[in-house]
Amino acid sequence: IARHYELVLKKVFGEMGERFAVIVEDDLEVGWDFWSLMAHHVWLLEADPTLLCISAWNDNARTHLLQAPSSLLRTDFFPGLGWALSGPAYRLSLAPLWPKAPVTGWDHWLRLPPAARGRGCVVPELPRTRH
Repeated sequence: IARHYELVLKKVFGEMGERFAVIVEDDLEVGWDFWSLMAHHVWLLEADPTLLCISAWNDNARTHLLQAPSSLLRTDFFPGLGWALSGPAYRLSLAPLWPKAPVTGWDHWLRLPPAARGRGCVVPELPRTRH
């Protein structure tokens, strides 16, 4: 899977020259406002160099504890499961270190200090994806 992601990200950011990519796994269910969440907040990736991604998933969400379902939170944990990445973050930070055969999975690798480099992710209080 890591090689598939690498191939796609190289194509999107290298050959196509896109500024952002939204990664959605084929078995992921997205909420009705998933794409608007990405479109409205992807600019944060350029505005804040301490961000790695915008994700539609929140590992710590509990519906009975929701305060503001439309609010965004910041986490230092890469959540994956429907996420946006900027071209500069990929080209400058991830591409040079992308693992050829990660031991525990590409997403686990993104959570390690060499890949994350202290950057966080923005997540919604209420997840917009289901796996």
